[in-house]
Amino acid sequence: MLPPPQVEVGQDTHITVQGCAHPVVGAIVNGSFIRNGENHGKPVYKKTEQTKDGVDVLIYFWNDVQNPTFCGWWFGPEVGAEQVWAFNSSRLTTAPLSGWKVPYDGPVDPQFHISVDRKASENERRLKAEADAKRHAEVNRALKQIRHAMSKLKHVRVDNLEQLETELREVMAKEPW
Repeated sequence: MLPPPQVEVGQDTHITVQGCAHPVVGAIVNGSFIRNGENHGKPVYKKTEQTKDGVDVLIYFWNDVQNPTFCGWWFGPEVGAEQVWAFNSSRLTTAPLSGWKVPYDGPVDPQFHISVDRKASENERRLKAEADAKRHAEVNRALKQIRHAMSKLKHVRVDNLEQLETELREVMAKEPW
């Protein structure tokens, strides 16, 4: 039995927007996006390139409890912006792949869709895991050096206090505290 078709981005961090045929909005929203924060507990995605006018393009979820008709996923230049380009009333956990209204108060554009870039998402996860492992190793190395210096404190004498202080300063200078 085949798994159900994917309807939202999911945990992927890199996505591509394609197919928006609107003559103005298409040039703004089509392109590559990267996960870039959260709003209302849901991810925000930022386009990797600004518009020709130097404007950022975000995909974000807005939860308007006072006016539920504004709840959903939006394309805009900033979270909660007055100016918006596309809307999807879905309340999915991550951005929906289809069903976008373009412009935001127009009809659903059946060609407009979001796809995930699994290769880029997996590469980012791998790089993050490598960076975390490197940071962990650096912390362990620093702790080992601090423990070594602390063990010397048990046997400290006035004549070797300066040497101990120098060693501790060298350890602290190497660390990005």
